[in-house]
Amino acid sequence: MNDAVYKFKRYEDSSLSYTGINKHEGENVGGYDTVLTSDEYKKLFASQQESLAAVMQNFDDIPDVIDDFEDDDEEDDVPEEKPAKPSKAVVKTTFIKPEIRTPILQPATKVADPAGSPYQTNKNNQEISTIDYSEIKPGSSITHKSFGNGKVVRITEDKIIVSFGKAEKMFLFPDAIKNGFLKTEKH
Repeated sequence: MNDAVYKFKRYEDSSLSYTGINKHEGENVGGYDTVLTSDEYKKLFASQQESLAAVMQNFDDIPDVIDDFEDDDEEDDVPEEKPAKPSKAVVKTTFIKPEIRTPILQPATKVADPAGSPYQTNKNNQEISTIDYSEIKPGSSITHKSFGNGKVVRITEDKIIVSFGKAEKMFLFPDAIKNGFLKTEKH
């Protein structure tokens, strides 16, 4: 932690001397319980410089290692492998045609659709298929279960945009009506 305080003090001192304001010169610097005196600061600076000097290595001390890779190629002579001769024996295989079986399963019986399913009765399907989509045009009234009553703003190829007060919502057309998300005045 003292190291961080030391680095901050160095940064602060350099910025103060850069701007020409050295108000803290000669004063103790630090936080609540990490105050550094000028003597401690000088000791930390000296120890840092020593540690940096120990790390620095003279490049003349590093030995020159020269490796001649051409010599390595001569030493690793590997005899070449000769390709194996193909055998003259012929293996004859015969295929047995599998027997095709017909399934013995009986067709599944239909279980009753859950309540609220759009496929519950044929009557619902007939009602949905009898909706005339040509009646729906900009200005028509439409009702949504959550958003309430709205007016059709515009219809594109596969989308319908409905205004519910200040908000405009986009739905798939005619799927939103087929699936019961939107309802017209007549249905």
